[in-house]
Amino acid sequence: MNRQPLFRKYVAVFVILVSGALITSGLVQMYFSYQENPAALLSIRREKAAGAATRIEQFLQEIERQISGSIQVGPAGSPVSTDQRRGDYLRLLREAPAITEISYLDPRRETSSTARSATWRAKPKLADLPVEQPIVWDLVVNVSTRKALGLTIPPSVLPLVTEWIQ
Repeated sequence: MNRQPLFRKYVAVFVILVSGALITSGLVQMYFSYQENPAALLSIRREKAAGAATRIEQFLQEIERQISGSIQVGPAGSPVSTDQRRGDYLRLLREAPAITEISYLDPRRETSSTARSATWRAKPKLADLPVEQPIVWDLVVNVSTRKALGLTIPPSVLPLVTEWIQ
């Protein structure tokens, strides 16, 4: 009868030791998986941000391509007629669904704008488009923003740039 309590004590000690080792192992594993989790989340966020930046860049390049394809550029310094500019605006609004309004400001704050709503009417006439003739055309390029976005200005648009902002 003395052997039963000793056996129970060994079983109890064995169960406690094994349970302690398993609990310690589980806690260590939880600690390391917790440490890896923020790093994995950061990596996923970076991948998503890079993907979004790529999609934005592609979108802007497509808009740039559509603008350079729709706007007819004459020789440098030659004036562009109002009717030609209106036609360019209308063509651009029809070909580029992402562009909903075109506005152009001159130094005197007179505007030249064309909105998509004008193109939804049944075959609008060029004279019906809400366009005012600007006195001076300026194309201003912010160089730091262009570099940050990784954009290039097409050679056909370079002669139109009147001011470069650093």
